[in-house]
Amino acid sequence: PALVFDGGTAMTYTAADENGKIMGGGIGPGIEVQMDSLFEFTAALPQMTHEDIIKRVARLEDKDGKVVKKLPVFAKTAQDNIVTKVCLDISRSGQFVIEQFLHETGGSKTNESEINHSTDRVILVTGGDAPLIERLIAPDCPLIKSFPSTTASSPPKYKVEMMKHMIHHGVASVLREHVKEFEKSTSAELDTLLIGQRVAKQFPMSDQDGDHVYRGSVACVRGGSPEFPYGIRYDDGDTEDMNAVELYEAMELYIQVGEKDSYAGESSRESQPRQPPIGAKISGAQNAASKLATKNKAVEEYIQGKKLAPQSKTSTSAAEPTSKAAAGTQAAKDDTVKKPAVEPKKRGRPPKNKTPASGAEPPKQLAKKPKIAPSGLKKADEEYVGDRVAKDFDNKLFFGTVKEVWYDKKSRENLWLIKYDDSDEEDVFRDDLVELLDYYEKKKHNDDKKASK
Repeated sequence: PALVFDGGTAMTYTAADENGKIMGGGIGPGIEVQMDSLFEFTAALPQMTHEDIIKRVARLEDKDGKVVKKLPVFAKTAQDNIVTKVCLDISRSGQFVIEQFLHETGGSKTNESEINHSTDRVILVTGGDAPLIERLIAPDCPLIKSFPSTTASSPPKYKVEMMKHMIHHGVASVLREHVKEFEKSTSAELDTLLIGQRVAKQFPMSDQDGDHVYRGSVACVRGGSPEFPYGIRYDDGDTEDMNAVELYEAMELYIQVGEKDSYAGESSRESQPRQPPIGAKISGAQNAASKLATKNKAVEEYIQGKKLAPQSKTSTSAAEPTSKAAAGTQAAKDDTVKKPAVEPKKRGRPPKNKTPASGAEPPKQLAKKPKIAPSGLKKADEEYVGDRVAKDFDNKLFFGTVKEVWYDKKSRENLWLIKYDDSDEEDVFRDDLVELLDYYEKKKHNDDKKASK
């Protein structure tokens, strides 16, 4: 609950209950208006200003600001009569309003975990006359001579705090709440819409059918992962986390290529529950992509930049393969020409995926193998599994075996898992594998183990 006094041209008070709903308030003339009215509508009273009241109140204090004298209830001069009556009205009416407010709101502390709620019996004062009003409505007003109470009950205990620029805090607070509610409503609605939507992504390595496009679904949305909040689970069991732009691209590609068959992810129509028709899935992806484009700033900027970027007439988009063969050619180009300069993690295996969408470890997956053997190697990538290799560590020769080839999505190229005879392991890139194979040819006469295919 809150009670605010505002002293300006008008003197107002406004109260809100514990739910933040306005209880009501009151409006009266401010101090300056009262002074002007007395002078303008009477014939003999002197003209007084707001500053005159401040000066007369200051006379009640010593040089340290301590009140040493009080305003008398029965003043002797016209000026003192006016000052006393104005101050007395503000003090007594204000205290009455506060007492009524505390009575109606219970006057007790609210849940301290609710940071938007008042946890103390604090009355707020704002406006140009706030310094004077703050002192006049205090529980024991130091400026006016007290008189015995007509009731047996003790006066309520509360604090008065001045906040001269409260309007700025109020506007900021209201805006924050509106933004919070807006983000909450739009984000929750969008997240609900995205979960379950179909996506597609092209990889350099093909599946067992020679298709380079892998399809999946949005499995979850993580609010605590702002960089990659969208968890994707592909139909082959692999997982990946995407940001908003990557998700938009994946939905756009799915809209173009659709499903491989009428029932995505099914091994047979009899053993799996029936899936939505292809048309419904593409329509859902179109709707979700459209919503994401209008509600996510990063996606909106990405689309705008794509529109402004010059388009090459001869280039073919990697997201639009005309055939599986074309996809394979494009994949080989991506694998050999557009390789990022990433140093391999020696003597330790990097993760195959980001955090799994379901929170569980992803299943161990066979490498998605390209049809074309990349340059630098004489055989297709998977054909090196079982070959022996050699490498020096700390001037000591170690032999090992190529155990597996797998695709690293972060570097966007194949890595080979090498298991050394001392049980240590490491993943190597293509250039490293060539060196290990060549070095083995020089040292194989020292190897007492034969390559096993």
